[in-house]
Amino acid sequence: MVGISGAIYLLDVEGYLGREPNFSAIRSVMGDNKEIWLDIGARRVSDATDCLILGAEKTFLNTRNLAGFEEIEKARELSDSIGVTFDLDQNGGVRGFPGCRLESLLGPTLQMGIEVIIMTHLRFPIERLMSYLTIVEKVYLCGSFGNFDAERCKGLIKEV
Repeated sequence: MVGISGAIYLLDVEGYLGREPNFSAIRSVMGDNKEIWLDIGARRVSDATDCLILGAEKTFLNTRNLAGFEEIEKARELSDSIGVTFDLDQNGGVRGFPGCRLESLLGPTLQMGIEVIIMTHLRFPIERLMSYLTIVEKVYLCGSFGNFDAERCKGLIKEV
């Protein structure tokens, strides 16, 4: 669980790894808290709507398991409460979209007005994300960054 913008980002590891999400554990953790941003590694928009029915304030399609970009387009039509988690490998590739770079998917997603979480792993160069952080407010970062300079990112990242 990670605190984001007053909400709690809850990532179900079972779902993230492509298995069945553990909804009983999710219900237990959520309790009465209505400010939950839930990521179950949703493959389709229908999976994400299950999270909204469960009581999450927001839910996220995760590129690691996503059936295709058209699911992001469907999400935009369905609800403002569905965002996208771009799961990046250490080379900047988008997990679930082999050979695809973040830049080719992030721009169209942001143009649709969809909130985005960028999940990275160790040694990802944050410099590659700087141009996006300066033009949008709906990008949140989750993960570990190599050579992270918090002072240089001040004002670009809401919570460090």
